[in-house]
Amino acid sequence: MDLSTWMERDLGEDEVKVALNSLAGEKSPRPDGLPMIVYKKCWYFMKDEIMAAVKELQNNSFINWRHNTTYITLAPKVVGASSLSDYSPISL
Repeated sequence: MDLSTWMERDLGEDEVKVALNSLAGEKSPRPDGLPMIVYKKCWYFMKDEIMAAVKELQNNSFINWRHNTTYITLAPKVVGASSLSDYSPISL
């Protein structure tokens, strides 16, 4: 198999899992704030969604913008919050 054919092949679950496991677990490279350890530990439950994103990237050369969307809201830190300092921003 020549190099260009090899580079264009579909990635398998094993190859994606090896790449995922090579990343530092305590880092948070995604905007959702989840550390990589979540994806490593939950591979069994999340592999279909992860593989769908990988295949989408391979087929379209980009990932749907919805995968990179973060919603920010304010969560009250105290009961009866009345000023901005009484809230904490969280991303969803």
